[in-house]
Amino acid sequence: MGLPGGASQQAHADGDPTAAYEFATLAHRFWRGPILADEPQLALHSAATSARRQWVESLLLYADLALLFRQPEQVVPALRAVTEDEPLNERLQARLMLALASCGEQSAALSVFTEVSERLDAELGLQPGQELRQAQLRVLQKELVW
Repeated sequence: MGLPGGASQQAHADGDPTAAYEFATLAHRFWRGPILADEPQLALHSAATSARRQWVESLLLYADLALLFRQPEQVVPALRAVTEDEPLNERLQARLMLALASCGEQSAALSVFTEVSERLDAELGLQPGQELRQAQLRVLQKELVW
């Protein structure tokens, strides 16, 4: 199947969210982790970083589809793992918030917002971007239909 999500991204582009979700589920079930994770020098190679970006995009689509099909519990573990590696990726953090809240964990979702906000401020001197703020608002207003 190549990198995870290739078939799901194509099915999504073709307007078939059901097939996209099925392919995304399979791709993420068989994913074994970051490419060259045990080789830190090689993990910085452009091919490895490109694969990582594709993985993140695939995970974002998987999260969106899991929310669409009301299966947020399917994507929470993957989002938790990736957000640990990419704590400042607001797109991933927003999806984690929405997935947690959709699982009935509103408090955990809002804690993610607080932690990310504090980290963005402390490390970069930035406030949360629009996508993360919108996710917070949706959690607070319980508007979780994707």
